[in-house]
Amino acid sequence: MTTGRPSLGYGMRHVALFVRDMEACLNFYINLLGMEIEWQPDEHNYYLTSGGDNLALHQAEVDQQRDESTQRLDHIGFFVGTE
Repeated sequence: MTTGRPSLGYGMRHVALFVRDMEACLNFYINLLGMEIEWQPDEHNYYLTSGGDNLALHQAEVDQQRDESTQRLDHIGFFVGTE
């Protein structure tokens, strides 16, 4: 079983999300799903990984009105283990 990153062409590589509550999102993805911060170029952008993938969280303008007609994500799926 390989523990490193998969080569290109195998599965999802990257998803980027604009988020309004960065702390809540970091808590969810890191503390609940077990992802790790792979890179943080500044306080408004985080790149998380669980090994073979990359989830970018970008701080959205919280005082700007939401316009779901221009950007909408239905869902992303994660495999999680059971205990």
